[in-house]
Amino acid sequence: NKNHLPPQNDYTRRNFQKMWEDVQAVLPNNSELLNSANWYDEMMTTFLGLTSKMDEATIRQMIDVWNERAPEGMKAKVPTDIEEARIVLAARLNVAFSGSQMNTSVLDGMRKVTTMLDEVLTGVDDAALRERTIARIKKDKKKNAEYEAHIEAGRLNEAEAMIAKNIDTRFGFEAVRGRLESVIRDFGDLPPEAIAQKLSDFNDNLAGNLRRSSSPMDGLQPAAMDIWMKRVWGYPDHAYFDDLVRHHMATMEAQGTPIPRSLAEKQVLKDRKWKREWVKELTEEEKKQLKKEGIEEGAPTPQQYEWMLKQTNDFKDYLNSEGIPGPNGEWKAHEIQALLWVAEQKRLNYADNPTFSLFQQTGRQLALPAEA
Repeated sequence: NKNHLPPQNDYTRRNFQKMWEDVQAVLPNNSELLNSANWYDEMMTTFLGLTSKMDEATIRQMIDVWNERAPEGMKAKVPTDIEEARIVLAARLNVAFSGSQMNTSVLDGMRKVTTMLDEVLTGVDDAALRERTIARIKKDKKKNAEYEAHIEAGRLNEAEAMIAKNIDTRFGFEAVRGRLESVIRDFGDLPPEAIAQKLSDFNDNLAGNLRRSSSPMDGLQPAAMDIWMKRVWGYPDHAYFDDLVRHHMATMEAQGTPIPRSLAEKQVLKDRKWKREWVKELTEEEKKQLKKEGIEEGAPTPQQYEWMLKQTNDFKDYLNSEGIPGPNGEWKAHEIQALLWVAEQKRLNYADNPTFSLFQQTGRQLALPAEA
């Protein structure tokens, strides 16, 4: 099963020097390159920047929420000073953001956190939420048939249960909604919990830990491996292949030599040394099988995760052995992960500046003053 083995293509056949050259080609400005590698270390600063722009009334509103929700033994610890409350809120947003990263992208995680902050402060329009969810059900032929059958038969409890099961928030984050809301809203000790490997390494990165909390003796520095790192290290998927093909077609058209999709597909497969079967769209049966194995679609398997983390650490060691300076001296594994993530986004022209405009890309004011 190719999902459980190191890939034999693309970067695995290249040396680290070639990888470094590829990154420099995408990020030729050294300052931008180093900034791209540094975004984990900037994250808490980013949240502090956000809370510092909130007006005093908004911060006091957050303090009121904490006082209302805090258990009796914690009420004395709720901050009363506005500036202290800004720091506490920033720290909790940071933790909530790391919790959003179980099976999603960085940008999506930021959207989830900022959306939840809005909802904690302003509340949710339950009627609008219900209507949006029903509309979502009606777009799915199978779900709609089931829903209409319940309504026609007068099984209103079953219909309501379907609505509850398919509840649709602004960015569809049902799986992490409760945790995000609790971390931001409920004042108290953050709840201990079993953390998946990616989330554990992500928490270590945000905390600045250079040893993995989950496996402190394996000698590897933590770095969160996700679907984008799978793609970087040679585990392709259909959506990524489709993006590469469309990007290649657009590039050729811009050069005045447009090509059909069929030819673009062949050229991408040849360039990447991929087999077509590796990039085919998964059938429903294959998706069910992955779920049975406890693997989220797109997420790395445990074997892939550890192999990719080792590769990322090895790349870090290579750059340090060559005396190539990182953003904070010697390179660290999480800086390599951040750099490769940004480089791949840039390679496909997903955003001019995908790392440092995350809040702007949400298109939300987050209860900030209008001029902020």
